[in-house]
Order: sequence, then structure tokens, then C-alpha cells
Amino acid sequence: MKPARAFSPASEQFKQGQITPGWEDAQAGRVQITTNGHDGAAWWSPNGGEIRFVDGEKQVVSVGVKTEPILSVSMPKVLYSIKNLKTRNSSWAPDGRLMVILRGENELATHIDLVINFADEIQAKMGAAR
Repeated sequence: MKPARAFSPASEQFKQGQITPGWEDAQAGRVQITTNGHDGAAWWSPNGGEIRFVDGEKQVVSVGVKTEPILSVSMPKVLYSIKNLKTRNSSWAPDGRLMVILRGENELATHIDLVINFADEIQAKMGAAR
């Protein structure tokens, strides 16, 4: 039994916020790995041993997956929270080491850096560099 390494966004479980791994052999079995939904940004490790996703509470969660001798998954493990980031979309790098997060559409900057007399400061720094 080999993992298909894909999630079916058209599946009813996916639409209801539950990720179920897809399998080449549909008769092999299905195991639900989420309990409180997800945001649709799931990542399956290249070796098939881990699935990461953002749950309904905006926490990045990891689930270990074994496909031999039978399909089994570990208990979900919270890696970290992104709740305070006010994100709208997220995606994973192919190797799973990085998660890309887009700032929320209506999220405001929390600080502004203001440089008074910017041109004068640039000229002074350029003169000092000569």
C-alpha cells in the first residue's frame, strides 16, 4: 500500500474540514487525522511519514503516518500556533522545512519607521563612506 501523497479537495471529508489521506488502493482503508478542522494547507512529507496542516484553532499540527504493515497514524502533535499572525493563506515548501504565510487582507502594520530629513541623512552617510 503506497500513499498517493495527495489530498482530494473534492472529497466530502475535505469540505467538512477533515483531512483523510488518499490511497492508491481505495479498499486499503481510510483514517481521519483531524478532529477540529483545517485550513486546507496540508503537506505530506516526501518520504510519506508525516502530514502537517493548520487546524481550526490556527495551530500547525504534525501527524506521523505509517503505511506498513497496515495504515496507522500518530496522535496529532501541535508544533506551534499562528493564531496571532492574522493570516489568510499558507503553503508549505516542498521539503516541509518552511511554511509560507500571507498577511491577512485587512491586517494593519503594527509599527512605522519614520526617518526625518531622510535625504540629509543619506548624504551624510554617503559622505562618510568616501
